[in-house]
Amino acid sequence: MIPNTHTLTSNDAESTLRETVVAALQSHGSLTRSELCDITGETRATISALVNNLLKTDAIRISETQKANGRGRPTQRLSLNRDCAQYLGIAMQKQRASATVHNIVHEPLLSIEVPNPNGIISIEILERTVRELSASARTNRLSLRNLKSIGCAFPGLLPNQRLSLPSADARELAYAIEAFLEDWFGYKPIIEGTARTAALAELRHRPAVTDCLYFRVSDGVAMVQVSASNLVTGTYRLAGEIGHITIDPHGFQCFCGKRGCLETIISNPALCQLAGTQSTFGLMQLWAEGNPEVRRMLENAMRITGAALAHAALITDPGSIIVSWALTQQIPELFAILEESIRNGLLPALRRTIQIEPAILPEVTACSRGAAYMGALGQR
Repeated sequence: MIPNTHTLTSNDAESTLRETVVAALQSHGSLTRSELCDITGETRATISALVNNLLKTDAIRISETQKANGRGRPTQRLSLNRDCAQYLGIAMQKQRASATVHNIVHEPLLSIEVPNPNGIISIEILERTVRELSASARTNRLSLRNLKSIGCAFPGLLPNQRLSLPSADARELAYAIEAFLEDWFGYKPIIEGTARTAALAELRHRPAVTDCLYFRVSDGVAMVQVSASNLVTGTYRLAGEIGHITIDPHGFQCFCGKRGCLETIISNPALCQLAGTQSTFGLMQLWAEGNPEVRRMLENAMRITGAALAHAALITDPGSIIVSWALTQQIPELFAILEESIRNGLLPALRRTIQIEPAILPEVTACSRGAAYMGALGQR
């Protein structure tokens, strides 16, 4: 059975112990097996089995061997191997694909981006990304042979949803991506939506946040609710599809089959089309030049978005709203308009209590980093 939430932490005993051991080594620098037993409260046999597994995958290494007093075995001090690739995250998006390699404590070791000029997500762009990642890894003398898991961020409906995908082509592409990555790396990837993976990456940088709305605008528009440190997915894994609430019943046709969805009004492609420019960078330039039509359009987009987010906040009662949107991250005036619009739509008692802030991570890197985290949470 598919759960209605995604936990942000490992929930099995072995994974939890592994995280405890890794955290202890990260905090103390180096430890012996005996010291790890004292810290975790586990038996020598349990710690030895885990340590041997971590040594086998080069996640940790023996940093020092001390001679024993008398006839005992030499004592080995263990430390993290921060140079070893352990987790891979890949993000497939219309404008680009990206990949990030993490070590055992999720420090990025290598990141690449591959432009997707035709705007079509395909096996071809995935293969280009994987080949460029492999070439870059060789250039940087980074081995990918010890990868423990792979996560893939994929926009739209996914194979593990409880609904039929909208077309045979979409369904076949989703499964083809899964099969390609398994064939290339030897692991079945954990596949999740781009918004949820980006939210996961953001929350790794905000450990104190347990209840929030994560709102993301990119090629599309989506929202993720985090409740008690769980990503809420819903019965059909469609929770947070705020981009498909109807704003104008007589508006533009949306790919989902409806008309006038929020996504057709405020997504980056929609705004670029209205402004007659090819990219969000072009939008920012037109704003900076003081183009009156573009300024009015973007200010209106912020007000429409703020009203929608205020409605979502009234329904979900979050502690904070985190906004991941290149336009509001780069243009403070737009973020101020968006924040004012959200607060105006809230109950007066909530207007000064809910935190509203821009995302820490850039939109471009959040998805692939989140995919690496997602893969780690779902590893065997």
